[in-house]
Amino acid sequence: MRYLYVPTFSVAVLVATSTAWGQLGLYGSPEMLQLPHTGTQMGPQPGPATAVYRPATPGYSRPMVRTAGTAPAGTPEAPPPPNPAGTRRSVVNQMLQAPATPGTCAVPQAGCGLFDRAVGEPCAADCIPCTPRCCPWFASIKGLAMTRNNANKVWTSYDPDDLADQMTNTNDIGMAWRGGFEVRFGRRFCCGQWGLEGVYWTLEPFSGFHSTLPPGASGVSTPLRVSEIEFAGVNGIVYFDNAEEHRLWRRDEIHNIEINLLHNRLAQDPAGWFDCQWLLGVRFFRFDESLRFGSLEGEVTPPWTWGSDGGIHEAYLSDQITNCLIGAQIGVDVGWNFAERLRLCASPRIGIYNNQIHNYFQAYRGDGTVAEPTALSGMVGIAQFPVNSITNCVSFLGQIDVGVEWQFARNWSTTIGYRVVAITGVGLADHQIPFYIVDTPEIADIDTNGDLVLHGAFVGIEYNF
Repeated sequence: MRYLYVPTFSVAVLVATSTAWGQLGLYGSPEMLQLPHTGTQMGPQPGPATAVYRPATPGYSRPMVRTAGTAPAGTPEAPPPPNPAGTRRSVVNQMLQAPATPGTCAVPQAGCGLFDRAVGEPCAADCIPCTPRCCPWFASIKGLAMTRNNANKVWTSYDPDDLADQMTNTNDIGMAWRGGFEVRFGRRFCCGQWGLEGVYWTLEPFSGFHSTLPPGASGVSTPLRVSEIEFAGVNGIVYFDNAEEHRLWRRDEIHNIEINLLHNRLAQDPAGWFDCQWLLGVRFFRFDESLRFGSLEGEVTPPWTWGSDGGIHEAYLSDQITNCLIGAQIGVDVGWNFAERLRLCASPRIGIYNNQIHNYFQAYRGDGTVAEPTALSGMVGIAQFPVNSITNCVSFLGQIDVGVEWQFARNWSTTIGYRVVAITGVGLADHQIPFYIVDTPEIADIDTNGDLVLHGAFVGIEYNF
């Protein structure tokens, strides 16, 4: 009987082993041993449903979008990854390996940093590494050509022989188009689902000049009330009325800085024709403006010249104002891929800002003598030059870029379009010049109800790496 123990024990082991494999789910039922496939036995094998990855726009500079599809007939199924050297795909190995849930990666893929996991999204769906497919860093530079709108005009000159002939106002200063540039640098995370960028752009200072010469023998005068101020005892009308010449100067300077958080899942088009991302960020915008009105004393023969006798024959009214806006903005970037490698895009954004305005008004003679109120003005001890004041107000800034992008190479794209920037609650130099120049309390109360509109074309190039 002891000779029957060996076959009986062997059968028990086989049954127990079969039960263990069935419980592990490694197969459903016993099957015959499979013979190795030969070259003639291996034909086209239909593959399972898979995920197909392609750029949201032609090329590789935009984040990837995932569309479900089925492998075409005749495509062989991808072989399983090879086992590490010295290991066997055993029951114990499979039991110890943590199962990966759909849409997550058991092992972080190359390029997945701490930020990628903190956001709560996998670096790539279905554990497909994103590093070979998207370039996280991007940088671009744009050339700008822009102009600005005019402020409410202030009349500065008229013909004293014809009081109805208003000759010159502050809008007569030529404000030609100015060039500028924009630089943009940032990085995308989570296969382009999130991003962070920094933007800076500026324009060449707007500068203009205008001269008004006398139309007749009586010179040129100003409608501004300057009879209540004097320079070293000489009344202001000596310099500004019946003058030899009036001159106007203007200079504007603009700087813009932004830091934006990007996310590209505001809307998604499975077909890839449309894409949309939103941004949320902080912005700093600075607008400096200076406006100067100068007059050369007249009614002498030969006439005085600018700078003669140390400038004692010329007088100036000058205003310098600075707007510093800082606040938060939100916006979107909407695109339509209407042709191969071509994308029509629009990027509107709007924000609310605290605008700190600093105004500096001065009335002085060419030799540096500061104006004072006359004894008859009633402002002695009240009016004092220069007038230096600061205020804060709420401003709104909106911007929209509309253009066309062309993906002309794997990591390169170019764009051309038009930009409009509109700002409310702005202090403009023209609005700070009062009719009564001696009214310094009015000058100190900064007018903040102006608006600034910048608009013009841009062209740029972007590199993804």
